[in-house]
Parts: sequence; structure tokens; C-alpha cells
Amino acid sequence: MTIKLSLIKKISFLVASAILISQLTQMVFFEYFLKQNYTKEAINKIKYAANIIQVDMTKTEDELKEGVAFINSDEAVLASLYFINNYQDKQNYNAILLDEEKKRISQQLLYRVKLSLNDIIAFYDTNRELIAYVIKKPKGYQQNFVSYVHGNFTIYSKYEHEKNYSIKKFNDQNFISLHHLDYYPNEPIINSAITYHNVNNSIVIKSHRSIMENNIIIGHIELDKLHEDKYFKQISKQTDLKIYLTDITKQHPLSSIAFNDKKTNLTIEETEHNIFSTVYIDTLKKRTNLVLELNKKYLEVAIFENRIKSFSIGIITIISILLVLFILLTKGLIIPLEKLMKQIKKIESKDYSKTTVLETNDELEVISNNINNLASTIQKREIRIQEEVENNIKIQEQLFKSEKLASMGEMIGNIAHQWRQPLSVISTASTGMKMQKEFDTLTDENFIHSCDLINDNAQYLSKTIDDFRNFIKGNRKKELFNIKDDIKSFLHLVEGPIKNHNINLILNLEDNIEMNGYKNELIQCLINIFNNAKDVLRDKETKYIFLSTSTQENNAVITIKDNGGGIPEDILPRIFEPYFTTKHQSQGTGLGLHMTYNLIVDGMHGTIEASNVNYEYEKKHYTGAEFTITLPLS
Repeated sequence: MTIKLSLIKKISFLVASAILISQLTQMVFFEYFLKQNYTKEAINKIKYAANIIQVDMTKTEDELKEGVAFINSDEAVLASLYFINNYQDKQNYNAILLDEEKKRISQQLLYRVKLSLNDIIAFYDTNRELIAYVIKKPKGYQQNFVSYVHGNFTIYSKYEHEKNYSIKKFNDQNFISLHHLDYYPNEPIINSAITYHNVNNSIVIKSHRSIMENNIIIGHIELDKLHEDKYFKQISKQTDLKIYLTDITKQHPLSSIAFNDKKTNLTIEETEHNIFSTVYIDTLKKRTNLVLELNKKYLEVAIFENRIKSFSIGIITIISILLVLFILLTKGLIIPLEKLMKQIKKIESKDYSKTTVLETNDELEVISNNINNLASTIQKREIRIQEEVENNIKIQEQLFKSEKLASMGEMIGNIAHQWRQPLSVISTASTGMKMQKEFDTLTDENFIHSCDLINDNAQYLSKTIDDFRNFIKGNRKKELFNIKDDIKSFLHLVEGPIKNHNINLILNLEDNIEMNGYKNELIQCLINIFNNAKDVLRDKETKYIFLSTSTQENNAVITIKDNGGGIPEDILPRIFEPYFTTKHQSQGTGLGLHMTYNLIVDGMHGTIEASNVNYEYEKKHYTGAEFTITLPLS
């Protein structure tokens, strides 16, 4: 027997599979936990970032409102505004007087915008035209005022650390308008009003206030706070979020939640690659959407790292455990099992001598001891079985001899019956010649006729003696013989019973079928089958036995059937069993057909089958038993 997969490999495979499944389960569970935790953390980050922005903007609104409230109490600024409103003439512009006032306003605006920590402050006259403004630049705060040179609009600018103003090109139109926009046309903005603006994808929060005198608007002031990309990047850095502005026309899933709706919870949405929330801000000209988004790439990286880590740990664990397992199994299991296999192979080779018992102090030691006990038990049983087999063989041989002697006894009776007529003829012929000789009437013709008659009958007797002697000898010598001749010898031996029982024997024998076998044993088998048929036909009015031979492939086929009505179906499968008989104990031993089966199958390596057949002969229908003997020709 070839071992395709050793025990240690099977155990190693099972252990490795268990570790791998455990590791995969742990990895899947951890990934699920990681995803759940990541989603939860993402929601918290989004809410946290949104809260920071909302708090910042609410605070900015308050600071902007407070930042422009000074205008009602700053008499110097109001005086300058009054002077500009009354004396500014664009076509006849007095730069010396008006520019100085505007410089003072610009300086005052610089102080106020820095004090309020905002980015832009602008001042407008009674005609809503820009007077001065301060804007925060990368280099610092830039002071600006509007002047008219030869009636042309001119901007003077300087940074706070510079001494002198110089003419600059007006390029702040995205944040500063030359004419104040009337956000509330129906009423003046006495108290501060807040508006939101989307300028170059930056949120600008403006605080507006109208300057009143005797219920007449004499000017306007605006204070701005910029929330540019830098502001959102700073929060993004704190929260690992991507925060950006987009207008409503962009193809992005939008939420209907307003940014300033403090009572409504954020709606968190999730796609294959992102977790995000979108709120909208109503700006002056259009709705702007603020997107707070967390890219799942960090999660994917974490999952990938987890898989690599789990895989590495799994491989190291498997290798380590398998190494330890290999050492333990080899020493504690494989080597002892190999010794046990040697014990078992000794038994297989019929070596029942005792083997040294394993000393493992476990179940293997018990098994080893039991194998020794088993070897001893098998040896005793084999000796007992061999003795019983030998006894059975002797008993069977005796029974076979008894069966053959019974057949011989019956045959002697048949021969004696066959000899009566020839002996009577010989006796009559010899007596007749003697009487004719005494009366001197013996002619040469009568003498020759009587001698021929005596010789013919003596030859018949001699042939009968030869057939009987050959059958009795039981010479089990394999030889080449003609089946037809062997069947004729069989028929010669049973000629008496055939005549005595008025059996019609129908022969269909092929001439040249020769085989190498035991012709005497074949005759014995035919006699046994004939005797059964003869007994079955005892009470039949018309008695038939059909005997035919043929060849099929490389086999000789002998068929014997009768018209005795067949064998009962319930006993048909048992007719070749030893001691099975339907006759009375005094009439049969039940060994005839069993001996026939053994002689055909074991002795001649052929087959014998029995069946019930229905057939037609001379326009009459019959039922009987059919025996088919198949013998190899070579």
C-alpha cells in the first residue's frame, strides 16, 4: 500500500488550515471593526469640523458687527466724512485738503481693522462712492484711498510700514466695490447686517452699517472677514478632512441642510471612496455648498497594512507552530507509529514472535502491547483453523469417497443387470453346442455362429469392465481427451438405468471437441446430474433427458436438461450447498451436486449453472431443470 500523504503532513495541513482560518477570521473581523470605527470617526470628524467652522463664523459675525459699531462715536471720522461729502468735487478736486482727510480716515480704518482682527474695511460717502479702504495682504495691511487727478479716478496705496502713498492700479474689485451695494433698499442699515459672499471660491463675511445724521444717510462702512482656502486647509489638517466650496451646478451629492440651521443634524453620506456631508451657505448672488469629505484611501491603506501584518503574522505563526509540531510529532508520534507499523507488518508476514513493547507511557504503548497479544491470538487461531480445515478436508474426502462408493454400488448393480443378457446368451450358445455335439448334429455353420455369438458378448462384457475399471481407478491425471468419447463412456456406465427406467435419451454431440482436463471427474459429474434427473423422472409417464455439446469462444459447453417439472424456485439457489437435499436422509447425502460443483469449479476451473426452462419437443411443451457446464478448452 502506497501512502500518498503522510500523517505528519495531514496533521500539519489541518493545523495550518486552522491557523489560516483563524487568522482570516481575525483579519475580516478587524477589517469590519476598522471600517465601523473609521466610519464613526469620520462622522465625528465631519461634525467636529462643521462645528468649528460654524462657531468661527458665528464668532466672526459678532466681531464684525462690533467692529463697525465705532462709527457712531468716532467724531474725527465723522468730521472727515462730513468734510468730504460737502467739499469733494471730482472735476475741481482739492487734493491737498481732501486727500489729507482721506489719509486720516485710512489710518483710522487701519487701526479699526487690526483691532477687530479682520481682513478688509471699506468706507463710502453719501453717494455710496468708495472713499478709502484697508485690505490685508501677504505683506501686511495695505491702506488705500480714492483721489481724482484731473477728474480721473485714482487709487493711492501704501503698506502700513511705508511712509508715502503711491498710485496703484485698482485690483481689489473682487472684494471691494467702487459703489456701495444697497443690500436693504427699503430701509437704512442702522444696526449692523451680515451678508455672505462667494468670491473666487472664498467665503467673505461682510458686516454693513449705514452712517446717519438727522435720519439722513451720510455714508456707509463695511468690515469683511475672508475665509479663504488657507482657512479650510488649516481645519482639514486638524481633522484629516478635505473641506472645499463648490457651487450648486457641480455634480456632487448635495444636502438640503442650511449651514446656519443649528437645529438640524448633519446628513452623512457614504460612497465607495468617500464619506462626506454637504451643507449650503446662502451667499449674495448664489448658493454655495460647503463639502466636508473624508477620503477612504486612509482606510484602504490601513486595511492593506492590516492584511500584510495579518498575513506576515499568520505565516510566521504557521511556520513556528509547524516546526514545533514537526519536532513533537516526529519524536512523540511518527517514530512510535512506524514501530507499530513494523509490528503489524510482522503479523502480515505471519511472523508472530513477540516484539519489544514501546515505552511511551501513553495509548501507543497500550496499542503496542495489544498488537503483541493480537499476534499471539492470531497464531493460536491459525493453528486451530488449520487443524479444523485439515479435519474438514479429511471428512469431505471421506464423504466424497462414500458418495463415490454409493455411485459405484449403484453402478455395480447396473453392470450386473447389463451382464445378465450377454451371460445368458453365452450360456445358451455353449449349452446348445454341447447338446448338438452329443447328438452329432453340430454343423460347422452352427459352431462358427455360436462362437461368434459368444465372442461378441464377451467383448461387450470386456468393454463394460474397462469402463468400470477406469472410473474406479480415479486417476486424477490431466490429459487430452475427446468430450464425445468421454460422454459415450458415461452413457455405457448408465445404460442399465436408462433401459430400466425407460428414459428417452436425446443426444446432440459435436464430434471434435477436445480439452485438456480430468475425464474421469467429468464422468462423475455427469453421473451425479443423471442420477438426480433419473429420480425426478421416476413418476413421469414419458421421460426425456437431453444432452448436447457445443463450443463457445474458447470454452466447451455441455447442457443437460430433463422434463421433470423443474426445481422449486425457493431452493434453486441452494442446490450446490453441501448436505442440502430434498430426499429422505436414507436416500441421499446432499453431497452429489456439491461435489459436482467443486469438481467443475475448483478442479477444472469451469462453471456450472442450474435453471428452470420451458421448451418444445415434437410439438409438445415441457418444463424441466437445465444444467449448463462450461469448461475451458485450454
